[in-house]
Amino acid sequence: MNISQTELDSFIMKQDDEQKQLQRLHASILKTNASITRHYEQMIVDSLYLHKLDLIKPQFLQTLDATNSNFAALSDHVSKLMYDEHKQAMLDILTRAQNQTIYDTRDLAQAFLAHYEKYKHVLRADSSAYKHDLTIMKELNEQYVSGQTVYFGLKAEVAKLRALLKSLKNTIIVGENESQLFSQIETIISEILSSRKTRFATDGANKECATSVLRSHVANGLV
Repeated sequence: MNISQTELDSFIMKQDDEQKQLQRLHASILKTNASITRHYEQMIVDSLYLHKLDLIKPQFLQTLDATNSNFAALSDHVSKLMYDEHKQAMLDILTRAQNQTIYDTRDLAQAFLAHYEKYKHVLRADSSAYKHDLTIMKELNEQYVSGQTVYFGLKAEVAKLRALLKSLKNTIIVGENESQLFSQIETIISEILSSRKTRFATDGANKECATSVLRSHVANGLV
């Protein structure tokens, strides 16, 4: 019974540990699921924004090119004017403006493309995080299913050991009661056989006292 009790205590501890592990896994599953949802929603937002950038990108860059072309057209118009100090002033202004515009449109184009690439990277990062979370979720679910199998196996074993322990305790109680009753019977028989008023016969071969024979049989488990 003591061995069974020790074994039961051990299985109960394992069952409790496995239950705590399942609770931790369940919390991780909920956390990972929330992360998956968050990354998925962000991917949708990023995709819609990139779609807008894709739509305006050609027109945006064409407009910058057209701006430089307009300055070239203006310069062509001015060059056809009669030369005087005003024409020279206009040419100087156009040259400065055109040179500055070339730098500004180039910088503006680079800034736009950098903005575009940034959100492509953001989408890739969210997509990678989403796939990573899906992998983790798959592993967590597999661990949870495996943990449940172990947990329910331990639970069944605990129930079986508890039933066994209960049966053993009942058996011990019955055994102790029967032992006490047998001791009382043995005492009564011994008193009867030891009484001077009691006569008894042997089988003729064994001349030992019947009380001694009875005690011998009891000691040897023959009774």
